[in-house]
Amino acid sequence: MKSIFKLLNIFALIIFSVNVFAQQLPQYSDYMINYVALNPAAAGTPGCMMARIGYRSQWVGAAAAPQTGFFTVHKNIEKRKGTIRQDKHAWGLKIESDGTGVNGPISMLSIQGAYAYHKPVGTGKYLSFGIYAGIIQYDYKENNIKLPETSFLDDPVTAGANNRALIYPDINPGIMYYSNNGYIGYSLKNLIGNRLSKVYGSGTSARLVKHHYLTFGRSIDIGSTAFAIIPSANIKFVSHFPPSFDITCMFDYRNMIDVGLQYRYFDGINTIINLKLKNFTIGYVYDYNLSAMKYGSGNGHELVFGYRFCVEEPIDKLQKEHCPAYR
Repeated sequence: MKSIFKLLNIFALIIFSVNVFAQQLPQYSDYMINYVALNPAAAGTPGCMMARIGYRSQWVGAAAAPQTGFFTVHKNIEKRKGTIRQDKHAWGLKIESDGTGVNGPISMLSIQGAYAYHKPVGTGKYLSFGIYAGIIQYDYKENNIKLPETSFLDDPVTAGANNRALIYPDINPGIMYYSNNGYIGYSLKNLIGNRLSKVYGSGTSARLVKHHYLTFGRSIDIGSTAFAIIPSANIKFVSHFPPSFDITCMFDYRNMIDVGLQYRYFDGINTIINLKLKNFTIGYVYDYNLSAMKYGSGNGHELVFGYRFCVEEPIDKLQKEHCPAYR
């Protein structure tokens, strides 16, 4: 076990050696139900092909409030007959749309393919490595910035910029250790740190900055296997900014319904409910805003629909195939 965590630390230190500057990416509250969106190493962890589609609206009522849509799907690569190796390979796909409102000045659409390799390191324990690779369509429309009449926008670098550009390649690696009752994972987004001069103009030094995610969780049975408590945390690092973290506690009944609370550091308290109905999954999050944004906007909502493509297998069997601390 010590060697596994030592390897995780080495991997994180190598990635952290590159400077980062600001936060640019969307955030998700229900990261447990769609962890593959944060970490490509999670692709293929269950035995079934899994698909998720969802929508998030943050700071409802605020002008140009962030809105995010996403789709993920992933599956193990089938082994050839007669193969006795215990390691696994998996593929995945992620499509993500994020922007500042319907007619806001900034929006992006990313499409990424994933590959993951899972190496057994003990009975029911795996160390997995994954990578996302793809492209981003990035839009910036300065004319869509709305300011009071007494204000003005006079930036000679971006003045009049109304650009759409393809940013590539976009590379996001990840690593994860997991068992049948717990996991810890690290992932990085915007590894290359692509410049955004094609979007904002050649006079700017803006670039996609690196975002680091450290996520861990555990499933703990309460009295019997019917009930479980699932604590988890998602810590986000961006250089020159204080770390942001989500601390979540879910209560599970027979892997059919999860309810819980989440605290987001200096931002809010979120209520979460996830329902599993045979091969369908539905997740909903209500974000209650505690930050200064509450004076100019409402709260937030996140909705996720999921489907697993192995309806003939009961949920109890699915739970034994991967860590129940994430779905």
